[in-house]
Amino acid sequence: TAMLVGRLLGLPRAFVQLLALGTAVCGCTAVAAAAPVLRARAADTGVALTCVVLLGSTGMLLYPWLADAFFRGNDAAAGMFLGTAIHDTSQVMGAAMIYAQQFGVPDAVPVAGFTKLLRNLSMLVLIPLAALSMRGSANGAAGAAEIPLRQALPGFLIAFVLLAMLRTGGDAAFGGTSGAEA
Repeated sequence: TAMLVGRLLGLPRAFVQLLALGTAVCGCTAVAAAAPVLRARAADTGVALTCVVLLGSTGMLLYPWLADAFFRGNDAAAGMFLGTAIHDTSQVMGAAMIYAQQFGVPDAVPVAGFTKLLRNLSMLVLIPLAALSMRGSANGAAGAAEIPLRQALPGFLIAFVLLAMLRTGGDAAFGGTSGAEA
C-alpha cells in the first residue's frame, strides 16, 4: 500500500520504503538501519525520521486512552495494542508506562515491550528484502545493486538476537530468572 501511494504521489522509492519500514517495524532504528542499504538521500532520511518521531510521539500521548477504551480489563490485549500500534521502542514503553500509571495496569508494560521487541526482529527479513527490491530499480538510488546482501543485515540486530539467545540459554542452564521475575 505504501509503495502504491508513494508512486501516486511521485515520491522516491527509497523514501517511501524508509517511511514504510519506520512506521511498520521499529521507528527511527529501522529508518537509520535501512537508509544506507537503500542509498537514501540525507534529506529523505531526515524527513522520514521526523515523520516517524512525530507520529510515534502523538501515538504515545493518545494511544493509552484508546487502549483503555478498547481493551479495559484485558492487560495483555492493551499491551499488545501499544506494542504494535506505536513506532519507536521508547515511545511504546512511554505509552505503556502512561497506561499503567493512569489506569492501574502494570502488567501491560512487559507485554508491550515484548510485543515491540518481536516487531523489531522483523528487520532481519525486511531490510534485506528492501535491499533486494532496490536492485536494478529505475527510481531507486544509484549504486543500490552494489550492496552485498550480507551487508544489508544490521549488525546491531544480529547482536541483539545472539545476546537474547545467550541470556535465554543461561537462564535455562543455570536456573536463573529474567529481570521481570526478579
